[in-house]
Amino acid sequence: NNYSAGSDHMDALKFTNVNETFCVKDGTNYFIQDRRPFLHADDTLFFSLTRTRLFKYKFKMSINGIMPQGNRVAYLNDKYLHTAVPLRMAGDTWIDFEVTSDAGSSVADRFFITFKRVSKISHVNAEAVYSDVLLNWSVENAAVINHYEVERSSDGKLFIKVGEVVAGNDKEALTNYNLTDPSLTAGYYYYRVKAVGSDYSVFDYSETVKVKVVKSGTNIYVYPNPVTEGVIGLRMTQSLAGGKYTVRLIDGAGKAVAVQQVQHYKATATELIHYPSYLAGGTYQLEVLGPDKLKTLINIVIQKR
Repeated sequence: NNYSAGSDHMDALKFTNVNETFCVKDGTNYFIQDRRPFLHADDTLFFSLTRTRLFKYKFKMSINGIMPQGNRVAYLNDKYLHTAVPLRMAGDTWIDFEVTSDAGSSVADRFFITFKRVSKISHVNAEAVYSDVLLNWSVENAAVINHYEVERSSDGKLFIKVGEVVAGNDKEALTNYNLTDPSLTAGYYYYRVKAVGSDYSVFDYSETVKVKVVKSGTNIYVYPNPVTEGVIGLRMTQSLAGGKYTVRLIDGAGKAVAVQQVQHYKATATELIHYPSYLAGGTYQLEVLGPDKLKTLINIVIQKR
């Protein structure tokens, strides 16, 4: 980090080659070696590529230790294709490109590198529902994220992993995630979310949230309640008998307006029970009949939007 951000004797000028000439462009100077202090999120690296032919090329971008912040990622921007490819921050990234008869594909300033914060985790929420804790979080700019790990602590200091969620496909958009930590005893718990990169390095941690589990309650319940959008989330815990369950939605007149069978595998899971969109808003009963012939009745409220 002791190098100068400007040009000095530590930098090496680039001379024009007979064939392809690739270098770093800094103002009006062109360098084959440009020593700089650590880069930051608002920095941009400009390149110059000249004397190209109609040819299919390949870049090898090698990065290691160029930024003090561990939660940043570099993008190789292509002005011709209007793309931004995330680069590995510790290792090599290979990128194919082509120079064609289209003049735009051979402009000297076609490529440059920008930096963005990786996986900005926001809106972390933990809610206790009976003995389960339901976690939700949102993520922006997850270009190099492989998965998210949810960690729990009883004291806010020592955390253990309780589950993981694979990162979504649209890694540029704001994405929402959720995970359930089931069957907890009464008490206070702390949670945080860890973003893990494609090379399994840790890019970011969320804020820590605290939640209180009051009772170790029922083995089967509906969440959320009231319900909307024609779907009921029926939460079934691992302590329930395994087998086939019959679920009926019953209106105020005692008529079954929806019937569905679900298979329970003695693992905590949420079954999606669908009901007709034409049903009026109001209070209904959800009847769940298990393979052991035990019947559970749950009052639910359907809200119309």
